[in-house]
Amino acid sequence: MQSNIDQPGPVRLFSRSAGDGFPVVLLHAFPLSSAMWLGQREGLAGTCRVITPDLRGFGGSALGVDEPSLDAMAADVLALLDAAGIERAIVGGLSMGGYVTMAFCRRYPDRVAGVVLADTRAGADDEAVRQGRERLAQAVLADGAVPLVRDLLPKLVGSTTKERRALVVGRVRGLMQAAPPGAVAWAARAMAGRSDSVETLRALRVPVLVIVGEEDEITPVGEAHAMVDAVADGRLALIEKAGHLSAVEQPELFNQAVEGFVKQVAG
Repeated sequence: MQSNIDQPGPVRLFSRSAGDGFPVVLLHAFPLSSAMWLGQREGLAGTCRVITPDLRGFGGSALGVDEPSLDAMAADVLALLDAAGIERAIVGGLSMGGYVTMAFCRRYPDRVAGVVLADTRAGADDEAVRQGRERLAQAVLADGAVPLVRDLLPKLVGSTTKERRALVVGRVRGLMQAAPPGAVAWAARAMAGRSDSVETLRALRVPVLVIVGEEDEITPVGEAHAMVDAVADGRLALIEKAGHLSAVEQPELFNQAVEGFVKQVAG
């Protein structure tokens, strides 16, 4: 008889939490972990209950045996909410975490009280981007974190951070180097296979906060405006002097935007 470990299905996610009050789930960027949300756990704990899981394969979470899929990652988040007895939450994410958030909204809209989409995009990858993700997956499986640090790190942080925040760059580098190659490849392929989420956004009937770093080169400000335009109740927060990892580069400004949004949603 096979054990449950060998069966496809939701993975039990390791999660770091802080604070009390209305639950806010924040999903991390590729290829980091929930450690990236330290500034949010510290800065938002007085406003809400901040829940920051490691997505499957990263940090303390197992990878499981499912085929690469954002829907599988969304199912993991649902299982986390169920285990915690949380009926509805603000669900949000940055970059890859935003993709998982949109998959969650598509599959489980009744569990969402509000949405935070940071430095992400609603559209699916085109063929060139999909091929690039596959090349990255193969390179990481062959050479570990070297291609991540060499090719991806310079794009993840903004020019101001590269010039003035060496400690932030070093922290991001360390998180990238800690990412298991198998998880990185799995997640890259999951992102490459994701569907377009514009109609998902149009169907949302809850408030949406879109956050973007003004120096974001991966998902620039125009992508953020497009998401705001797609939702019925959306607002934009532009984080100055930050790139793709706005929550890590400018945690105070990021937290201010989220805090105001939580107060509005939670009433």
